[in-house]
Amino acid sequence: MTLFIHDGETIPAAPDKDPDSVMDYGVDHSGWLDTDTISASEWLIDNTLITAPGQTVNGLTAGTSTFDATTTTIWLSDGTELSTYDLTNRVTTAAGRTDDRTMTVRVRQK
Repeated sequence: MTLFIHDGETIPAAPDKDPDSVMDYGVDHSGWLDTDTISASEWLIDNTLITAPGQTVNGLTAGTSTFDATTTTIWLSDGTELSTYDLTNRVTTAAGRTDDRTMTVRVRQK
């Protein structure tokens, strides 16, 4: 899995994704959660909320997503060659906090 420990300030770049690959991307939120845990996770591609697996936004297709107490994961397929996407994970915690973490996904032929 391509897993990011996000500092909450800079937007990290994920490794390039081939348009023909199906890859999992995730965020490790443990750095800011302390003893709190994730109770809900949503994903957005280019600020469009993903409402169901198979939804395509600007050529990038979201698959299934999962989460546990501290990490989140989404599967991505397709993507338009030479495009760059903002992939955002929005979590809600058991204590009622919400937070967004964004990474940049570039699609390049490998």
